[in-house]
Amino acid sequence: MKTKVMLFALLLVVGVGFAGCRGTGQPASSSKTNSSSGESAETVLKTALTGLFSTPDKEMAEVLRQSSTLVGSGVPKQASGSSNPTDTIIQKRYGRIFTEQGLVSFTAQYLSTYQGFAATNQWKMSVDEIKATGTTTGYDFTARVKYGKKQQDKTAPISGDAQFTNGKLSSFRISSDNGLLDVLRNAG
Repeated sequence: MKTKVMLFALLLVVGVGFAGCRGTGQPASSSKTNSSSGESAETVLKTALTGLFSTPDKEMAEVLRQSSTLVGSGVPKQASGSSNPTDTIIQKRYGRIFTEQGLVSFTAQYLSTYQGFAATNQWKMSVDEIKATGTTTGYDFTARVKYGKKQQDKTAPISGDAQFTNGKLSSFRISSDNGLLDVLRNAG
């Protein structure tokens, strides 16, 4: 009898544990809206993707050229919190949707490379059909990026994921760009 009670108790504890871990299917962000702007997480993600893949952007090209981030290198020249005026422009454009560390990472890994190479090699890009799907850890996203030299006649499907902290992007990762960055690196 004692063994049956212990077995029942063990099954009860395991069952409650699994139920607690199962989750609700909603993103595990601390907030569904951006705490500083009231925008939904999906809107914030779409804003980041649209800004990243919209060129020519002469202002951003100049900002990145003068910035504390080496264009195309993916590494900051100096620590975050610099008083470089060009960094302030990046902060004004993206600061409301990214955490401080998220913005540093986004600028170094993605903004400097995609925007930098597109500007240097005179590629035009635009993004459409952005889809964001909530997961238990954040959001998965897909987008179609149109690109070309004179007209945007080619398309690259992009996919990745993002996590939010207090309604702001804290992690942004492109897992596949189907060779787009390699194309942008080339002047051809």
